[in-house]
Amino acid sequence: MRFEGFFIQRPYVCLVDDCHASYRRNDHLTRHLLKHEGRLFKCPIENCDRQFVFQGNVKRHVNEFHSQKSPSTNAGEKKYVCQESGCGKVFRYLSKLQKHEDSHVKLDPVEAICAEPACMKHFFNVQCLQAHVQSCHTYLTCEICGTKQSKKNLKRHLRTHESGGGSVERIKCHF
Repeated sequence: MRFEGFFIQRPYVCLVDDCHASYRRNDHLTRHLLKHEGRLFKCPIENCDRQFVFQGNVKRHVNEFHSQKSPSTNAGEKKYVCQESGCGKVFRYLSKLQKHEDSHVKLDPVEAICAEPACMKHFFNVQCLQAHVQSCHTYLTCEICGTKQSKKNLKRHLRTHESGGGSVERIKCHF
């Protein structure tokens, strides 16, 4: 898994030959190692090849995929509805609905871009963009020389007019 130029560390590594599995948590590695020991619980339903590390997962699997809740329930009846606005897809199994719900992209942070040609900085929301424009791209006219200066640089510019431009001499490059 990759995020913003770095990898999530997976320090718990399976030491079984030819197995390259690694995990972020020790309990996940422990569960994985049970597979190598052959202690798997098989689904008791005929023609179902699913195997599970925990007995409780077999029970859940049987309840969700193989059992009919009531005699009146048809085998193909779909009863789990996605509540996402504008979707309304219907699923036969709760687990399928849950997997589907993960496919709906949630765009909470809205990305905003500064439209100034030389800037083009990215911001997480409009408020941050507005604060940036207010501080960096608001221009004021210097009352002494008439040039336009950015609001954040106006004080520094006004110092160049103090005492006959002496401050300019102080910062002059000598290379």
